[in-house]
Amino acid sequence: MKGILLMTFGSPKTIDYDGVKTLYTNIRHGAEPEKDEIEKLLNRYKKIGRCPLEEISFSTASKLQSLLYDYKVYFSTKYSTPNIEEVVRKMEQDGIKECIAIALEPQYSTYSIGTYEEKIHSDIIKFNFVKSWYDEKNLLEYWIDEIKKTNLNIRDDYKLIFTSHSLPEVFQEYDDTYLVQIRETISYITKRLNIDSSDYACVWQSAPDNGMEWLGPDICDYIKDDQSKRKGYIVVAIGFISDHIEILYDLDIECRQICDNFNQEYIRIPMPNDNEGMIKTLKNVIEKNNNLEYVEMKKIQSNNDNELVMPDFVKKMIEKKGRENVKMPNFVKKILEKKGYKF
Repeated sequence: MKGILLMTFGSPKTIDYDGVKTLYTNIRHGAEPEKDEIEKLLNRYKKIGRCPLEEISFSTASKLQSLLYDYKVYFSTKYSTPNIEEVVRKMEQDGIKECIAIALEPQYSTYSIGTYEEKIHSDIIKFNFVKSWYDEKNLLEYWIDEIKKTNLNIRDDYKLIFTSHSLPEVFQEYDDTYLVQIRETISYITKRLNIDSSDYACVWQSAPDNGMEWLGPDICDYIKDDQSKRKGYIVVAIGFISDHIEILYDLDIECRQICDNFNQEYIRIPMPNDNEGMIKTLKNVIEKNNNLEYVEMKKIQSNNDNELVMPDFVKKMIEKKGRENVKMPNFVKKILEKKGYKF
């Protein structure tokens, strides 16, 4: 029997200081954030009152399992529990020899999906890692159908805003496919809806305040500066598939407040979550990849415990600009210093 490994970002196990600190420290590879950073994130979780990401993802795995008789479906997270490494060990114990691995994020970036890939390693299991699935017709048609259901006049009264998680600007220099895939998604949807470029915008969201330059415009800044001043905005979060903090807080609280300030209506298209169309989408992704090559993904060994295995894009930045000229947030410096680098 083959395995299916579904992976998502992760969320705090408890909505309290310790729960958020644990998640945040994992995200920063063991470098504990400052107290005010933890409290700021905790306050956001408290405002949404819940974090349904793992519940949705577990449900997705369960529903997918009910349709797949020749696979065993596993669920894992990148920064909480059950984490990817633990689940891969469980798969080994279960006798899995081949596995299709799918991150529950449709577009590929070395910044996001690449970090899932780095966490998978086994001496027993061979993997078929799905890089992206943004062009699945069921997913694209879901967005189109939900936009149509609003029955709102996009041409005259409302503007569509397509939003995705921002990336550090430097990724534009290294041929990252994320930007291309986002634009292709928007192009497909807007052509099917037959709307003009003046009736929609591509914006970004959820960029952390960590000293780096991030892709813009940020969705809140865009709404503040937009001169069209229509009745409202229809927000389509095409870079995500599930309800979580970046939807429930960054959009439904922060972005909605900006719209309220300008007396404009805020309408967000529902996320696919674990609906029937999403399960069919993932089933189709699996069927497409079933007969492709499965490869070994072994942990990179180093003779020096302090040697940091850097992502390719970081290596390219350093080669191009020199380490002294590469701007790094303080938390990144902390991580590197733990590995023996000095700044």
